Amino acid sequence: MLSLNQIKKQVLKLVKELNAPKNIIPTFNMSIDFGHPHIEVDDDGYHYVIIERGQIIEKRTSEDINDLLYWIFEGITFEMALEYELKNRIPNVDVRHLLFKKQLELLNRINNAFVERKKNEMEEILRNNPYID
Repeated sequence: MLSLNQIKKQVLKLVKELNAPKNIIPTFNMSIDFGHPHIEVDDDGYHYVIIERGQIIEKRTSEDINDLLYWIFEGITFEMALEYELKNRIPNVDVRHLLFKKQLELLNRINNAFVERKKNEMEEILRNNPYID
């Protein structure tokens, strides 16, 4: 299992490749609350935790570092894609077209396996909630 410091170094290296804004990068071993994710490592594995108003609203745990990295970069690339979509919005077109495309493009910069995983999640979303153009 990687240490928290090793994970942080790996994450910051990939963040640099994405040119991601610092304010969307998770914190490590401490929460700043307000729905901002943070990363923890203990004997149970790697934890991706989101706390809002002092309450844990999401906690994902895995012993696989790739799961943790996916959760981290799925969140980072979503925020970046959302910002891109807002700046490039096309009237009368479902915002998810541009959002999904941009997120996959960003994930592709760091890990092809993440792209496939996200594509599967997007397909499930669209099965349940098709585009509305």
